[in-house]
Amino acid sequence: MKKTFFYQTSLKPIEKICLCGLFIALAMVLNKVLAINYIPIIPFLRISLGGPAIIILSSLLLGPIYGMFVGGLSDIFGYIIFDIKSFSYMPPITLTYILLGFLPAFLFALVQHIKNKKAMLLSEIIPMVAIIAFVSIYLGCNSSLTLYGSTYQIDLWMKIVIPLVLLILFSFIIVFTILVDKKLIKMIPDEKERNKILNPYQISFVCFIVELIVMLLFGSWMKSIAFGYNMFMAIFVCQIITMFVNIPLNVSIISCILIIGRKHFIANLKK
Repeated sequence: MKKTFFYQTSLKPIEKICLCGLFIALAMVLNKVLAINYIPIIPFLRISLGGPAIIILSSLLLGPIYGMFVGGLSDIFGYIIFDIKSFSYMPPITLTYILLGFLPAFLFALVQHIKNKKAMLLSEIIPMVAIIAFVSIYLGCNSSLTLYGSTYQIDLWMKIVIPLVLLILFSFIIVFTILVDKKLIKMIPDEKERNKILNPYQISFVCFIVELIVMLLFGSWMKSIAFGYNMFMAIFVCQIITMFVNIPLNVSIISCILIIGRKHFIANLKK
């Protein structure tokens, strides 16, 4: 098998094309149907039950080009099938999902050689704490939030509850990653066999970086283009909340699929 820069798979081109179609359909359904979409006050907020995970997984298994198609086409087809009568098409949103399918392949290729689990966990903890601190300071320094020309008050309970919820979700992400790794060790005792797939720490780290760069920074910018620059901070804070929900979902889905399918389509990692 020819070596590439990306995560090694034993899939043939026709198998990749078939999986690409399957991933597009899955991502579309998970993003549009099995999701919290377009809340009346904050329509830019989306909490999907696995859509981003499928797009990230497609980038990991099929490479960045296929990942781009999965991300972009799942959003375009999802709009045509489910949203075309509700609102106009927004290309900036599609660009976010294209990047979501493109970037992970490079990140997974880089972290597959990192074996220091504590270092990866610490690399998540520090920026996550900084993000929670940012949200706390922002809410503490503002008494209102502007959405679509309407002003909404930020009550005291919101200033307390929102950072507290983020802290709970943050703790859950860390504990969840540790527990999934321990479960993986029990399921696959042989270290050589276990090293053929990415461990939960590597997956969690990549999912965090992807959420941070693509969904939080780039996604907030793209959504502010679509919905209005004056709502950037509102979008940014909402994306932070979504990020803390997406990470454990992405880690669990990607880990389970890699474990179940490791003997079928995962080849040995590059030495």
